[in-house]
Amino acid sequence: MHNRHARKEMIEFNQPANPEKSVPQAKAGSAVESAAPIFEIDKQGLRLAKHTLTKTTIVNELTKLFGPPTRTNPLDNGNRKVYCYDKEGVLVYLDKNGTAESVVLDFSGMDGASGATRPCRGELIVAGHRIAARSTVAELAAIPELSIPAGKDGVGVLGTTYLGFDLVFSYFANPKQLSLLEIDFR
Repeated sequence: MHNRHARKEMIEFNQPANPEKSVPQAKAGSAVESAAPIFEIDKQGLRLAKHTLTKTTIVNELTKLFGPPTRTNPLDNGNRKVYCYDKEGVLVYLDKNGTAESVVLDFSGMDGASGATRPCRGELIVAGHRIAARSTVAELAAIPELSIPAGKDGVGVLGTTYLGFDLVFSYFANPKQLSLLEIDFR
């Protein structure tokens, strides 16, 4: 289903607009349920809430922030796995050796064996630009660091490379609604 090719401030979790309505802070090692994840790619790598996420640490780091994955599903006859963090709309794809291949922000909440049950409310920051479900193809093309050609305004899949990560932007139904954002480790 997924392709193998698709900064302004330190990454933090968004805080609720009304603190009195926020969910109490979770204890160490459990999920922080009231926040949308804000990922960032910078010169130090892929980061989330001051945690650096690498091929070998991403599952442990996400578990510290979100709690354990909701589901773990085998793919490709057991040669790969997907760890689903359904509440956050985040998926991590692992190879047969348990090394992460990619992390996916599922903005559509596609469900199934390789989709999250809830849409991701988070964002990815690239070169100071915020990319989220509402990001259009034209907005991505306006980010010079991504080198996405202008004029690509239809439904489809766009790929680029940024600071050593392959990024895949999938617009399945609407060019004004990003369906999936895949961040591939190299």
